[in-house]
Amino acid sequence: MNSIDRRRFLLSCAGLLGIGTLSPKLRGADYDEQELVVDFDVPGRLIPRDFLGLSFETQSLFSEGIFLPENRSLISLVQRLGPTGIIRIGGNSSDRPYLDKWLHRNRTHFKNLAGFLSATGWRLIYGLDLGSDKAEQAATEAEMVAELVGSKLLAFQFGNEPDLFRSDLRRSNYNCSDYLIEWREFLKALRTRVSGGPVAGPDISYDTSWLGPFITRFGSQVVFLTCHYYSEGPASSAEVTMERMLDSGDALRKLIDSVASYTEGSQLKVRMAEINSVFGGGKPGISDTLGAALWGVDVMFTLAQAGWLGINFHVGNDAYYSPVGRTGIGAFEPRPLYYAMLLFAYAGRGSIVPIRGQRKRLRAFAIRGKGNERKLVLVNKNLAQAEHVRITTTGHTATILHLTAPSAESKTGITFGGASVDSNGRWVPLPTRSAALKSNRFVVELPAASAAVIDIHAG
Repeated sequence: MNSIDRRRFLLSCAGLLGIGTLSPKLRGADYDEQELVVDFDVPGRLIPRDFLGLSFETQSLFSEGIFLPENRSLISLVQRLGPTGIIRIGGNSSDRPYLDKWLHRNRTHFKNLAGFLSATGWRLIYGLDLGSDKAEQAATEAEMVAELVGSKLLAFQFGNEPDLFRSDLRRSNYNCSDYLIEWREFLKALRTRVSGGPVAGPDISYDTSWLGPFITRFGSQVVFLTCHYYSEGPASSAEVTMERMLDSGDALRKLIDSVASYTEGSQLKVRMAEINSVFGGGKPGISDTLGAALWGVDVMFTLAQAGWLGINFHVGNDAYYSPVGRTGIGAFEPRPLYYAMLLFAYAGRGSIVPIRGQRKRLRAFAIRGKGNERKLVLVNKNLAQAEHVRITTTGHTATILHLTAPSAESKTGITFGGASVDSNGRWVPLPTRSAALKSNRFVVELPAASAAVIDIHAG
């Protein structure tokens, strides 16, 4: 029996030998426990270092005090999420002709953006205006962006959600074939101005069938693919509820499977370049609560597990779903969804490895980091019931950080590791108590509507 097979055998038997617990009152109690079995030594899928990202509307470039190298509040909040990440500029406003006069005449905005990127260390996906159908104009803009942003430029894109152009920017029968013709002309114009400029796409809203023709025609021209996803919407719909949002995992997995059916064999990876809970700015009482943070944790690790390049949560100061927003005195502050990103920044560094044993409303993810660093992420999406989870894995002791708030509907009072994040990105988690694993086994109680990161220490 080789070492890996022996370890798996020991893990499968460990449940017969005893329980160590992070919740002493559970010891010996007769609960309906879920069992998770984790072998951190099996092959895993590496999570990209720049997995996390934020998506901003193009019109944000012209908002005073956002993309400035001296905007220490927002820069600090971004840096708290990691030294590498992706800022995406695009959205609906990138394809609106009324912005042309701003986009092509004021270099100061792009100089400020370059300074902001340098201050954060993050890179840029920049969306060019395909909606106005002016390829040379877009190429001129791209030349200015490339010149000023330099090595921080990750990729250009042509158009935002072109599969929806037929609703307002093109004729009603506009289709993928029309888009590919336009995309080719924009690429040709770009190459005359920025010969080696990296390009991504197609930045579709929901129609994954566009991926097949796009890959066939331009797969060799792009550095990666991009899609969008909103779990619910529109925000005005009475059918949008927190329960529906939290139970939307099947729809996301269906999207992941559909995308994989087109990308298989292409060697191209995919980034979720724009995502959030409820389209139309988010729904109050849902998108701006702890519940949305729990949804966000599940979404991020689900995409990482599927091998996606990363995720960009859409931002808008007046949007309920925004991870960050402006205070009355002009500083920026973290909102509930930010705490989901903070949890991922803490736990999602390394390789994600398989777990045996799952329930629909209890999501679990295991991450093997550098050296002996091992983390287990649990998300209890049940709004009314705690989960009692028996975990079988190798290790000596374990500590736990909770993501929690007074209730799933809480918009404030959210903490991770018992601490909140201030407007300067300062976060100091409270000391945690260690619990010993007994025979490679312990039990944790996860309160209703909460998440947790468990650090498992080898010795």
